[in-house]
Amino acid sequence: MFGSILECVDRLFSCFLKSPSAAGSNSVIKSCTSQLRRYSKNLFILNNSLFHES
Repeated sequence: MFGSILECVDRLFSCFLKSPSAAGSNSVIKSCTSQLRRYSKNLFILNNSLFHES
């Protein structure tokens, strides 16, 4: 789980590095951030389920 989050953060940074022009990178950044949001939502759900189990 944590590996995929780190992978997504890494992808987000490489998105910034690959296309520094705002116009070109805008859609790429959007897709990367939406992926990151999905991962963080999954992590939040995972944390909640672990918290409620204990």
